[in-house]
Amino acid sequence: IGPNVSAIEVWNEPNLKREWRGTLPFSGEGYMSLFKPAYAAIRGYSPTITVISAGLAPSDTTDVSINDRDYLRQMYQHGLSILDVRVGVHPFGWGNPPDVRCCNKVDGQGWDDKQQFFFLDTLLDYRQIMLSYGHRNGRLWSTEFGWGTWEGFAGAPPEGWMAYNTAEKQADYNLKAFRIGQALGFVENMFLWNLNFANSTTVN
Repeated sequence: IGPNVSAIEVWNEPNLKREWRGTLPFSGEGYMSLFKPAYAAIRGYSPTITVISAGLAPSDTTDVSINDRDYLRQMYQHGLSILDVRVGVHPFGWGNPPDVRCCNKVDGQGWDDKQQFFFLDTLLDYRQIMLSYGHRNGRLWSTEFGWGTWEGFAGAPPEGWMAYNTAEKQADYNLKAFRIGQALGFVENMFLWNLNFANSTTVN
């Protein structure tokens, strides 16, 4: 690991089937069967490295995903309540402002009818789940968040919701989200992720 590593997130979005491989159950229980020995190994190396549970994809239960709130509850039911663990979260807002709560449906617009599509709802829902399992001193690490935009690129965006966000809105939403997270008191760190999804495949 080396002397310069101060934090480790164990896995990423294991509630999506594309991120989950092997024979263990596709569930929070399956994830915890890997998280607990990983946690023990990290603690065996260092008592001070911050350990973060996997940031979950804000999603519903489908053939290829598990509702992230349900998945987090399963993680707690199988031993997540270790006081020096931070809880990973991916509070994306799609085309919704960070200070708007579910659900502000807009005619002709998607990604606006479930709590998983709202930045603040996701953070507050996770906090309530943490409290319900006695994890009162727990802190959230937003290991991915942000608002993508396709402004300035030709062709259709890789995700339809990106067309809702101008570059100006993107800047406003991201900065406002940082301020909201800092004010909540239970969000410890926030990592801005992927401003436009542009790469050699999506941009000709």
